Amino acid sequence: PYLIPSKQKRIDELQKLLHDIQTVPVISGVSGALSHFAKTKSNQQQIYSNEEILLLKSELDDLLANECPWCGEKILRSIDEPFIDPLDYESVYA
Repeated sequence: PYLIPSKQKRIDELQKLLHDIQTVPVISGVSGALSHFAKTKSNQQQIYSNEEILLLKSELDDLLANECPWCGEKILRSIDEPFIDPLDYESVYA
């Protein structure tokens, strides 16, 4: 994908976080309730509510929906650039 680096980094972070979030039954509380958690960098558990998970998914959807990852902003900005850098032209065709 050809996303600008800041967007690519955030997408990678969101995908990793959503992948790491696990669902486990809650021992205390209402029977059948679920708790979502992921390990933080310090190996502590961070608990996420359903609403927080939906917000993370929504942010990821917004980042991907606003731009095509294969022909997005980065590609459009480089449309006027030559395929071969003028400084490398001689060495390529020599």
